[in-house]
Amino acid sequence: MKRLTRIVSLCAAGGGLVLCACRARERTIPADTPARPALTPVTAPSSAAKRYPVKGVITAVDPARSRITVAHERIPDFMEAMTTPFAVRDDPRVIALLRPGDRVEATLVVDRGGLFLEQVLTKGFVPTPARSEKGRNE
Repeated sequence: MKRLTRIVSLCAAGGGLVLCACRARERTIPADTPARPALTPVTAPSSAAKRYPVKGVITAVDPARSRITVAHERIPDFMEAMTTPFAVRDDPRVIALLRPGDRVEATLVVDRGGLFLEQVLTKGFVPTPARSEKGRNE
């Protein structure tokens, strides 16, 4: 029994040395390194860009492409009420928080033939009906 205890002690001590040696070879990451790759820089809208207020409910979110689909009210002087996918140019943390069913208000920017949303604010939640499973509602 003493021999087994001695072997376990030596293995434990040796394992600690191996772990210490491995930690010594780790590279340190500079404190200013971003947690994820930076998004591609976006050019600022031109001075001729037009801005419109948008109100609606999010129906889909694509955080990888920084896009949301919004069932929006009529946008005066620009677009009738419909469901439209929009690019979002806002803080990346904002799109990470958005969910289908969120009631939002935002600013639609129309510039150089393109359009995107900025200043996206959530204003509540609209419950969405659960998808029925086959045969569940029969």
